[in-house]
Amino acid sequence: PGKRVAVRVNSLRTVWGADDVKMALEAPCDALVIPKVESLEDLPQSSKPLWAMLETPLGILNAREIAADARVEILILGTSDLIADLHARHTPGRENLFYALGQVVLNARAYGKMPLDGVFLDYRDVVGFERDCFQARDFGMGGKTLIHPSQLVPAKQIFSPLNGEIVHAQKVLEVWESARARGDGVATLEGRLIEELHVREALRLLARA
Repeated sequence: PGKRVAVRVNSLRTVWGADDVKMALEAPCDALVIPKVESLEDLPQSSKPLWAMLETPLGILNAREIAADARVEILILGTSDLIADLHARHTPGRENLFYALGQVVLNARAYGKMPLDGVFLDYRDVVGFERDCFQARDFGMGGKTLIHPSQLVPAKQIFSPLNGEIVHAQKVLEVWESARARGDGVATLEGRLIEELHVREALRLLARA
């Protein structure tokens, strides 16, 4: 319950793409994952939501128009292919991907879509994987794509709200509702002003939890 199935098809630029899309639309799946999306021409007509993989320089540069398209539900940053196309190297801190990470998060959030980080290829490197997860979370990514079952538990733990964050969010809502019930225009928690933006963030965090 609550889980969804997304089928990755071949790009429409390949000889298999159109047949893949036709098959996936007829299959009992919830969404289609479209690789190598560089423009709206790479998105098929679909009755199911599309998860667009941005993994080329053009895909990153056109992230805004792709995110704005009503067919798209999720943006996935394809870091491995992007590094290759940039003639760059994989570095522990991923500083050379900051622009791409920011563009995917900014444009996804601007249009109400979910941004997902790319895969971490060495599933045996737990420390490196967790480092990437923390970084992606702090950038605003909603989750991370995975290549191995051993990555499921740490990814879920890192991208899930902490118990302390949940308790704080609940307190925010309590003081906000209490202030409204008193007809007081000012709500504070532990000496800090609580505004509507804090309430929205608390509701989002609790829904995610």
